[in-house]
Amino acid sequence: MVCLLIYLASMVFLAYLLRNLRIDVQILIQGIVLFLITLSFSIAKGLKLSPVPFDPLPFFLIIPLMISDTEVFIPITRYSIPSISFLLPASEEMVFRGCLMKEIGLLPSSALFSAFHLLNVLAGIEEFQIYPLLARFLVGWVFGILTLSNGSLFPAILLHSTINTLAIVSRRG
Repeated sequence: MVCLLIYLASMVFLAYLLRNLRIDVQILIQGIVLFLITLSFSIAKGLKLSPVPFDPLPFFLIIPLMISDTEVFIPITRYSIPSISFLLPASEEMVFRGCLMKEIGLLPSSALFSAFHLLNVLAGIEEFQIYPLLARFLVGWVFGILTLSNGSLFPAILLHSTINTLAIVSRRG
């Protein structure tokens, strides 16, 4: 639970510090800092981040669940793309599957993963809808199963990054 508290406190602190910057630049800086923070406590906890062989096909079937019609209000620019596509998904996986799932279990960490994304609503990044909340719970559960079955966070990070990247591509047309 400590890693989640550190992650949330860092997000709030960075949002306050960066509040005068454009939102896409804020997202990039937050992504870099949060990635470095989560990477450091993931290494300290001895989490396995290395690539492992796995069959991604069954897991990639969930991608259509996440490429939804949810209205997102983040400008997609060269600054926000690296953060949305890789840095934030990797950070979230290190927190929710790497730290929390080991401490509280698969289903509670999936529920927290879904609830965590309600911060997007509070920040005005997206509108509240029940479908994305449920879909994120299911996807968090799949990321957890993927991590448990492979013994590494790498497949979950790869799938999470793929989902976010495809969501960006589908938005840009």
